[in-house]
Amino acid sequence: MFRYFSLGWACCALLACSSSTISPRGFPDVQWLGFTEARVTHAAGGTQARGLHTADVDGDGVKDLVLVASQTEQVCILDGAGKGAFAAPRCLSAGTTPMDVAVSDVNADRRPDLLIVGHFANALTVRLGASDGTFREGVPHSLGNHSQQVRVADLDGDGLVDAMTKNAGSGGYFNITFLKGKGDGTFGAAVPHSVTGLPRDLVLADVNADGRPDVLVLNTNSFTVDVLLATARGELSAAAPVRFAGSADDEPFRLVSMDVNGDGLLDLVISHSVSDSGYLSVHLGDGRGGFTEASSFPADAPGEMVVADFNQDGREDVAFAGLAGGVYLLLGEEAGLLGAPSLVAAGTTPSSLVAEDLDQDGFPDLAWTTRDSVEVLLGSTVRVPRR
Repeated sequence: MFRYFSLGWACCALLACSSSTISPRGFPDVQWLGFTEARVTHAAGGTQARGLHTADVDGDGVKDLVLVASQTEQVCILDGAGKGAFAAPRCLSAGTTPMDVAVSDVNADRRPDLLIVGHFANALTVRLGASDGTFREGVPHSLGNHSQQVRVADLDGDGLVDAMTKNAGSGGYFNITFLKGKGDGTFGAAVPHSVTGLPRDLVLADVNADGRPDVLVLNTNSFTVDVLLATARGELSAAAPVRFAGSADDEPFRLVSMDVNGDGLLDLVISHSVSDSGYLSVHLGDGRGGFTEASSFPADAPGEMVVADFNQDGREDVAFAGLAGGVYLLLGEEAGLLGAPSLVAAGTTPSSLVAEDLDQDGFPDLAWTTRDSVEVLLGSTVRVPRR
């Protein structure tokens, strides 16, 4: 057993989070049996699939799957058919070497739009959604060198969706860029912000509890997390970076924010996955944008992470994609304990991972991408007669 604390959900308000969007709730007449069903494999629509997200793209009330296929330079959508089933992918042009996609309504027409970043395109391409569920041709916005991730939120408090991207180019050209949303589907010029190392992951979360999303950047070679606090004037103010001990065998890979110890403040969890004895490290937040290292959990080469209450017992659980292959689940237990990692799906290394209720039974499911497929693993439940 590993030491574990209650995981919170407040961090996901108005943000694009890594965890499931389902709030914890009880189901007294339903019992969760775990991930006992065989997973279903879907064609991704293109190769080198990554950047998987869930969203109701066509407005039918059912979650769809959205991903980028980097090698074939496409964005592919698998429309949800209900009960965890999905239609064959429909794919759109995504520009040069797409790396990530965000889904958000950026022109206030109540239809989802696509925001795509391209590694060699050095651009954020916006494809606005049309009333028939299709998307208009992409409009590029210039970015920093070698853009790899995009996150969206109202970062300056004006009620409009903004975009933040992570960039990592050659010759030490490392930064993030902020693009102010204009509310009509266009964005202002990209404003760069420097970071303290090679950026590996980008997270938006309110870490100083002022109601504004802040920017966290995990840097892999400097063993730091840059903390950029959003101000009331719509600017970003650099707080002291989080520094943690490490060597080449402890290289950090992914970052999530959550209330780990139940004190109402956001903490950080980082996956470390290069060494044979991979682990998750926990850094407790002080509510002002500062963090301290608290503990670590052994894990088998953890990569992408998601947080959700899979069994709906009121305690959050953690699933992670193993860089050596497979998907693992750690269930929260009583008295602040986290169970040992359990392999719930073997196979090829996932390139992205999401948790979402895909079959509308009230319990989060799992989906992930491999090179050319999307894997869907539904949780199993059984109806328990009421007494």
